[in-house]
Amino acid sequence: MNRALRPALALLVGHALTAAAWGQTTTAFTYQGRLESGGNPANGVYDMQFGLFSAASGGSPVRTVCVNDVNVVGGLFTATVDFGVNTTSPFVDTYIGLRVRTDGANASCNFTDPEFTTLSPRQQITPAPMAASLRNVAVDATGRLGVGSTAPLSRVEVQGGANSDGTLDPVAMSLAWRSGGFRHFIRSRHDGIAGGGNAIDFYMNSSSAASGSTSPGVGNVQALTISGAQNGSVGIRNTNPTAPLSITGRTGGPSSSDSLLSLRNNANSELWNINLKGDDLTIWDTTSSLPRITVGHTSATALRVAGTTTTGVLTITGGSDIAEPFEIAGDVAARPGMVVSIDAARTGGLCVSTGAYDHAVAGVISGANGINAGLTLTQEGSVADGKHPVALTGRVWVLADATSAPIRRGDLLTTSDLPGHAMKAADRERASGATIGKAMSTLDSGTGYVLVLVNLQ
Repeated sequence: MNRALRPALALLVGHALTAAAWGQTTTAFTYQGRLESGGNPANGVYDMQFGLFSAASGGSPVRTVCVNDVNVVGGLFTATVDFGVNTTSPFVDTYIGLRVRTDGANASCNFTDPEFTTLSPRQQITPAPMAASLRNVAVDATGRLGVGSTAPLSRVEVQGGANSDGTLDPVAMSLAWRSGGFRHFIRSRHDGIAGGGNAIDFYMNSSSAASGSTSPGVGNVQALTISGAQNGSVGIRNTNPTAPLSITGRTGGPSSSDSLLSLRNNANSELWNINLKGDDLTIWDTTSSLPRITVGHTSATALRVAGTTTTGVLTITGGSDIAEPFEIAGDVAARPGMVVSIDAARTGGLCVSTGAYDHAVAGVISGANGINAGLTLTQEGSVADGKHPVALTGRVWVLADATSAPIRRGDLLTTSDLPGHAMKAADRERASGATIGKAMSTLDSGTGYVLVLVNLQ
């Protein structure tokens, strides 16, 4: 028996999860509509045929399913439809066609059965049915969403990720460009061993091809790591941060592409770049492309500042004299503790002193007996530069000769005939202009070291 039947254009899909057990795979979804007979809302029990078509009209269904004994009350009905198709990919140009008949004894489900009335138009399946295709997704009674989790403990919980070495489900989440590809990845690592690989890794696409970035470490770079094993330490280009912030950078020049850190002003202009130059940490002035501050790691100079330094108080704990570096020539090899004099043959040069009461005496080479120069004054690349630091004032150990007279604390010291050695200035008249300074320790006889407070006069 045929009836003039037509559905209102109302289609609601996307509630398949409510018709299935938690976490189970389902291809079913809910179809809701309004059925009218003779212009009035239909009431009663009806059999319904659903067909899956690839076009809005014409053609044969690619899949059919019958749902018998559907209750229609006031024109409204709800039916659970399952074509058995894998809907993990979005429906594209897919339509549902509907045929109905009043409930009868004939259980035939032939889509060409004349007892069924074909209704139009077909309803296109919109992206909403994708909800019916979710796998391992659950929403509990409180609205918490679990991906791979049937009992989420937060609003959104994703279970998965890799173990400490990156294996076992290494791809957790990805962010793709609007048309796909150029993916960034977020991966969690888990390890039950304390101090192991508990971390979240962020991989940024580095490939110029859309399909280049396919999984963490392939077509992308590990840009950021947050380590739970190290109490939340953050690593930038560092996979195992041990400090609160660990940065692995490039070694190079003043540009930001070579730097660990780039500091900019409000106009986004580079002002300072910090990087590693060799094993040294360097702060570059990008305006002049000069290394303004260098902190040495393996080099002899621990801190180098290019330019003027201003400070209120400076305390030096590594030495006790003020020195200038000189080039020292002559027949006698120079070494720390030796007395030196102005070289008459070379501008700005010194030589080891070789005569008593030398009015050309210039000072004592620093560094003897473990006491170093505290402050060195020089201008690199000029005549005011050299290899040997010579104390001009302060305390240093000096080689001394007590053969002619013992040395006591407070004695004035001058040069002696023994190369590089000081002696007691017994002749005050000759010592004028040839005095090195005052002795602060004693030497009874022979040769040895005497602590002297350098004060040339």
